[in-house]
Amino acid sequence: MEARNKLEAFLKAWKDRDFSAMMDTCQMTWAYTKSEEDLKQHFGSEDWLIKSYSITSFSNVSNVKKSFTMELTFSDGRIQRHAAVVICESDPYKPAPFGAWGVNPVSVIRNFGTIKAKTTKKAKNESKK
Repeated sequence: MEARNKLEAFLKAWKDRDFSAMMDTCQMTWAYTKSEEDLKQHFGSEDWLIKSYSITSFSNVSNVKKSFTMELTFSDGRIQRHAAVVICESDPYKPAPFGAWGVNPVSVIRNFGTIKAKTTKKAKNESKK
């Protein structure tokens, strides 16, 4: 499925911190007015380094919109459930079933909940019980 492949490529590029490759996987409408710097701002911070990812579910919203749920494992040990919307467009602002699929990056930022909190180190002076 082309939409899933596009999302997989987006996630791999994010994990590899390859913002140019991420940009190539984005929805035309988003990419029309944004840049790699915008992706770096949203996905390049230390809090957003992903170690691994898995796509856990899929919903066929329409012939031009697919919705995915995924679990992301971050470098600090957090595991969170996130959504991703993938849109098919012929041109920016023109959804079309015969166009190109692209990930809407804003949809990925949405967090549906933490499955596992981040790993924290105990303070040295913390007493043992």
